[in-house]
Amino acid sequence: MACVASSAGVVANPLFVGIDVGTTRVKVGIFDRSGRQHALRIIPHDGLLTPQWGSVTQDAGHWWRTVCRAVRATAADVDTAHVSAIAVCGQGPTLVTTDARLRPCGPALTWMDKRATAEASLLSARLGRSIDAGHLVAKAMRVSHEDPNATRRWYLQAWDYVAARLCGTPHTSAAWLEDEIGASGLPQDHFPPYIPPGTPLGRLTKASARAAGLPAGIQIVAGTNDGVAACIGGGLTRKGRSVLLGGASGGFVLCWDPAPSAWAPPPDTYPEPPDLRYLGATIASSGMALDWLASLFGVHDYDRWLSHAATIPPGADGLVLLPYIAGVFLPYTADERTSVADPAARGVLFGIGARHTSAHMLRATLEGVAYVIRQVYELTVPSGVRLATTLTVGGQAHSGLWNQIKADVLGMTVLTPAVIEAGALGAACLAATGCGAFGDLWEAAEAMVKIAGRLEPNAAAHFHYSRLYTDVYKPLYPQLKGLFPYLHPAPLQRSR
Repeated sequence: MACVASSAGVVANPLFVGIDVGTTRVKVGIFDRSGRQHALRIIPHDGLLTPQWGSVTQDAGHWWRTVCRAVRATAADVDTAHVSAIAVCGQGPTLVTTDARLRPCGPALTWMDKRATAEASLLSARLGRSIDAGHLVAKAMRVSHEDPNATRRWYLQAWDYVAARLCGTPHTSAAWLEDEIGASGLPQDHFPPYIPPGTPLGRLTKASARAAGLPAGIQIVAGTNDGVAACIGGGLTRKGRSVLLGGASGGFVLCWDPAPSAWAPPPDTYPEPPDLRYLGATIASSGMALDWLASLFGVHDYDRWLSHAATIPPGADGLVLLPYIAGVFLPYTADERTSVADPAARGVLFGIGARHTSAHMLRATLEGVAYVIRQVYELTVPSGVRLATTLTVGGQAHSGLWNQIKADVLGMTVLTPAVIEAGALGAACLAATGCGAFGDLWEAAEAMVKIAGRLEPNAAAHFHYSRLYTDVYKPLYPQLKGLFPYLHPAPLQRSR
């Protein structure tokens, strides 16, 4: 067993803390060098705030308090003297603005907040390329214009904000593009320096150590986006491996050769294996659709609730869901296929009749998410390539029923990992790399990710799902897309 140096000396049998600041929950796991999970806590944080149309914000200060609470709880299960390093992953692109002391200067604009349309248009015109309204620099411009706060000092990503609070070092682990910063007209020194994921940032401060229930001086390591961390924690280190992401948004990602026509983030945005790229996308909502449905029926015990869906046959007796409750984004990621980016799109429950119950709605939700994942899969995998297996990770992977539905919809063997919360494990891989336990991140992922089980697709269910997917699910959006804008309220006219 390798030993890892810390500020207090050399730590034998080191442990690594992975923190995942998700859209609805904070997950904190503690792992050893083999990837064995020693402790895990999942704690919901404050919900999404929508005071006006298009606004989807959260309280970053509450993230911090929830992280500290979750770390204290996990720390109670281990000998904290063995904790060698901590890394954070999280939702994004989500903008947090802070003062010089890293105190939030207002609500965080989550990745679903699409109000910066005017700023995105201005950036697009200045740069000669398309900038989305959810883009971080566009959001920073909007915040600066709407709230010209003189105390504002830093523009940060969600996970970088939490890591900076832990060690006191403002930074970005996903590089801001210099031409975008220049075109924004914002002060360049408000964008913190780039520190690559898996690189040491600093040490856990005394104040943060007291808040989190850990010894001061633990190494803090630069993190990454939670979807990418889940890819790392899902073992995407080699060409042909893939994961089904099962968080609030979810999606499908394939590790493959670089492709000239593929959608992919700019270099230095996220860590990727040498000479390979992570192709695919997260979708606007998947687990969020289930949470929405649960809120309608006042459900808190998901395991018991999901058992009701198992009594409904595949196809939900003719009920089909488009799970686009936060819009739809389906990029082209291989060959020359067309992308879909429609923030106006909304969810559709199609085919509802008198015979349908809440259990049918639940089954249709699980299947609808599987359909959109199949859609991303088909857009991602190069023509002529057929994958034999994929790995399911994230909260959705706790449900054996949902895993089987995904296997049946895809017609593919679905593997289940020993550690379901792959985002937290991926962050722990970054932590282990940053403190020297492994030569690089990919060595860490190979050592720490383990497969626990497999689900084979049912041929009859796959045939039935394929018919619904082809004949009902896929044609629904093209036929309805022209109607979605009429659902959005027109700006209110001020009375004179």
